[in-house]
Amino acid sequence: GSKKSGLGKAVHNLAKRNGMTVIKELTGHGIGRSIHEAPDHIFNYFSRWDDELLKDGMVIAFEPFISTKEESIIQSTTDDWTLLTRESIVAQYEHTVIVTKDGPIITTL
Repeated sequence: GSKKSGLGKAVHNLAKRNGMTVIKELTGHGIGRSIHEAPDHIFNYFSRWDDELLKDGMVIAFEPFISTKEESIIQSTTDDWTLLTRESIVAQYEHTVIVTKDGPIITTL
């Protein structure tokens, strides 16, 4: 198995090559009987301490947040739900990935 940190490294490197960055506080997660399960965090950047292996049968929501400038978000005080940046445009796309011994199966929402 590959390390889940490889996903974050790939997305961050792609963003950097295109003059952008990633929002670091927001992560993907595992999916199972409920929407947020282990693994708890699928980072959008490389962390050498994130050495958990992707295993056959895992289902994860990989959610890269690509930003034009900033790596952090702030929470709106008007509704305590909306997330904002000060001067960036951010795009997010969710990919559902099923890890198999023959390679990943990827769907997008």
